[in-house]
Amino acid sequence: MERVASQSPVLLSAGQVRQFIADGYLVLQPSLPANLHSAICRRLGEAIPAADNPGNNVLPLVPEMRHVLEAPEVRGALLTLLGPGYFEHPHRFCHIEDQQPRDGLDYPAKLAANCHQDSYTPLGRPRHHHLRYLRLMYYPQDTPQELGPTHVIPGTHLNAGLNDAERARPLPVRGGAGTVSLTHFDLGHAAGVNFSAQRRFMVKFIFMRAAAPQANGWAGPEWAWSNPDQITAPERLDLAWAHLWDWLRGADRYASLSAGALAGAPPATATASVDELSARLAGGADDAERVAAAHALAARGPAAAAAAPALTAALNQAPDPVRVAATYALGAIGAPAVEPLAALLRGSGAALPRLLRNVRRTNRKAQSHEGAMVMDDAGHALGAIGAPALPALVELLRDESEWARFN
Repeated sequence: MERVASQSPVLLSAGQVRQFIADGYLVLQPSLPANLHSAICRRLGEAIPAADNPGNNVLPLVPEMRHVLEAPEVRGALLTLLGPGYFEHPHRFCHIEDQQPRDGLDYPAKLAANCHQDSYTPLGRPRHHHLRYLRLMYYPQDTPQELGPTHVIPGTHLNAGLNDAERARPLPVRGGAGTVSLTHFDLGHAAGVNFSAQRRFMVKFIFMRAAAPQANGWAGPEWAWSNPDQITAPERLDLAWAHLWDWLRGADRYASLSAGALAGAPPATATASVDELSARLAGGADDAERVAAAHALAARGPAAAAAAPALTAALNQAPDPVRVAATYALGAIGAPAVEPLAALLRGSGAALPRLLRNVRRTNRKAQSHEGAMVMDDAGHALGAIGAPALPALVELLRDESEWARFN
């Protein structure tokens, strides 16, 4: 099918981008005629027998879906999040849910068992906090709760894995025919359960960034991070979100932090010393207080260098909100954190046989077979530091440890 000419792309608003960064997903309603979706649904039913999924060939079999991928709202969202020159990955898949009996089904347990984070098709790839891959999911039919919509777990796109509490809180992405949802590739998600007699189709496409964001980007140089009006994710990871926002708009890595854009810290945290914050981060406080301590240390930049040991101790382990906050706090400390982070990578390399056995981790208590390379948090933190970390990164490329070189 020839490429479809369409209207000019409709870029996302700043509010939509902030929502995507915080929650990890966004739902769109492309301006396409209803009869297109009904035709696509009919063609999918004809093209896919019960036991013979065409996999990557689903788009050639039903080329009308190209209209969806070329819709102005979809192209605009992809341009906003992935930049000019983004490209479509050859992997596609039509996920089909047929009717399931209600009797005897433990619905919450079934949904929890379905929760997973995807691998990087077709082989394991490193998970990226920065937005390099996007998953697009398209419903050609009305998809209410009864039809088993795909579920998402908001805020889990920065996770190394999924825990039981997260598996217990997936949200259904319901919508009419033509609904498109965009998710960060690493967002936890799950197939729903179809209780209706109608077959449910959800067609997945993958898109990839071709280049790093350009300086100042689409958002303009003066737009510092601010939290979206409504956040579905339960944890407030303002520091990581601000860093990802600044990266996406091609600004300095911690421009929003410099502008004082993070949500106000609790008074006790704002006035605490570096030693007190380090002790709070190390244990005894709840997760939210530990995250707040990391954010308060980040706000002090290089002056919080003495907290590097406490911050590095929080890396590469649960709970995820604390490890993410510690990762980007070390990035904000900057040059003084480089050597502790490089030493952490070298030390991790000493445990190489153990790490290689676990490098294709999927999810904690995983139900899924899909694997992805879970990078060392020290690598994410060194990347967040930027130019001051370059000499150490060059040295790590020569390190005898494969794990250090890999990161």
